Amino acid sequence: MADAKAIGQFVIGKYITPARNRGDYVVGVRSGEVHDDMGLHQKLPAVCSVLGSNTFNRTAKVRRIAVEGPINGASTLFMYRLK
Repeated sequence: MADAKAIGQFVIGKYITPARNRGDYVVGVRSGEVHDDMGLHQKLPAVCSVLGSNTFNRTAKVRRIAVEGPINGASTLFMYRLK
């Protein structure tokens, strides 16, 4: 079972760091993709909780600028501005 720290580190490694390396200013992360890529089962609320948390913003050095879609759904899109 993935805990919040593991989910956060996965997202940083797969989405945030590559976006920074490309020189992007904004990156989008879809909760269902994270859930599937990590091989999780019925953990969408946990993924969404991490992606929507201030702790993740601080750890990843990002600022959440938008959330689109259902609160805890697979199609929820979190948009971040890279600091």
